[in-house]
Amino acid sequence: MLFTSYAFIFAFFPVTLAVYWLLLRFREGLFSKIWLILASFYFFAQGEAWFLPYFIGTVIFNYAAGILLLRGKRAAFRRAVLAVALAENIGLLCWYKYTGFFIRTVNSVFSLKIPALNISLPLGLSFFTFMIAAFLADCYRREIEKADPLGYLLFVSFFPKMIIGPLVRYTEFAPQFSGEKARKFDPGNFQKGFFRFSMGCAKKVLLADPMLNYTGGVFSNLTGTSPLGVWLGLLTNLFAFYFDFSGYTDMAIGLALFFNIELPENFDSPYLARNVRQFWKKWHMTLTRFLYRYIFSRIYKPGRRLAGFCLATAVTFLVSGLWHGAGANYVLWGLAHGAAICLAAAVAVKSTRKYLMPKWLARLLTLAFLVFAAALYVFPGPGAFGHMLARMVYAGYYRGGDAGVKVLKFFSDNAYVIAVLIISAAVMFFGKTAGFLAKECAGKRWWTVLAAGLLAVCLFGLGQAVPFIY
Repeated sequence: MLFTSYAFIFAFFPVTLAVYWLLLRFREGLFSKIWLILASFYFFAQGEAWFLPYFIGTVIFNYAAGILLLRGKRAAFRRAVLAVALAENIGLLCWYKYTGFFIRTVNSVFSLKIPALNISLPLGLSFFTFMIAAFLADCYRREIEKADPLGYLLFVSFFPKMIIGPLVRYTEFAPQFSGEKARKFDPGNFQKGFFRFSMGCAKKVLLADPMLNYTGGVFSNLTGTSPLGVWLGLLTNLFAFYFDFSGYTDMAIGLALFFNIELPENFDSPYLARNVRQFWKKWHMTLTRFLYRYIFSRIYKPGRRLAGFCLATAVTFLVSGLWHGAGANYVLWGLAHGAAICLAAAVAVKSTRKYLMPKWLARLLTLAFLVFAAALYVFPGPGAFGHMLARMVYAGYYRGGDAGVKVLKFFSDNAYVIAVLIISAAVMFFGKTAGFLAKECAGKRWWTVLAAGLLAVCLFGLGQAVPFIY
């Protein structure tokens, strides 16, 4: 069930919210928590009913492991519990996400013909696996004092963040369901929540979807696309990535506010970054935080040499690439980002200047890297990516006396997509973030009216909504 579906907007969410607030006054919110857990499982089952028993099983198993980690006395026993629990999570992720990739790789390297297995990838598997792994690690480090069963179930299953995040830690999320603040009706949260949801929906339906439709047509038929069409496809692909994912995040943050829950911000104008390292501090920030805390910082310690930094960066982005998808292109995508960060770090070590080039040039070069890296994320392998590069510079397409006609026809046929791209770029480079605007809208009715207008416009396009990329 998509956030951008009529069933969600007009049925599931209003019913879930109304019953939650009705039950919130009884038994200090006990019944409301149970209701929200059941509603979240129902939400998950709408897309992955076949996986629901496995999901419930792994959730219960990992909670039991977390309790053992919190109560265990002997270090060897606790290490064994952590190892078994992490193996279960990684094994589940590998089976559903990487078995096919492994078989294809083995067949390609050793010229074998191992039959492919028909294994469906459950929605949200990567996200809730990471969150559970973080929960286990925090239990092992005793950074969690007590794991409340209902708080844990909400932490894992809360429907706004369940499928695509943001990634949160147990200690920053579960406590928000307790205390007087959690049970107090806050009109300000409703206003900000409605604004964030409407902004996210507009990002997705009005900006991301038209660009995704164009990009899909270009990348699926490179041979029949003009060089200008490929260039436009590269740009729409990059901006569609941002507005699709940040749109989902805005909707998730907005939905959570209706329940008095604050989810962390995930984006901060990432295409304004001066380098790739800064980009990852602005893009999918909760994933960056997770990778730094649980992977990078376990390998690299401050004060070590550049080689140690590059090794930790390479491992971290290899994990990041594989986490994003099972394919050689995802590995290359991750390693390309890691290599760019290492290059920037090497230059910084040799230079005494904080910045080596003007801000506009640094941003332009970073954006150029991101354009091609985002394309690498989409194509299934280096061969297809190379075909795209060749098509971009295919001058033969414009030879002859009708070159000017072809160019004019290109701009005429794609005027709408170009206009959407220009608006998207203006929003990204000159607009304020949705989080900043949501704070500004507090207590201002006209912001709510604007949000209602945006949502009303979006409602007309929900029937053609494209599934979220992530």
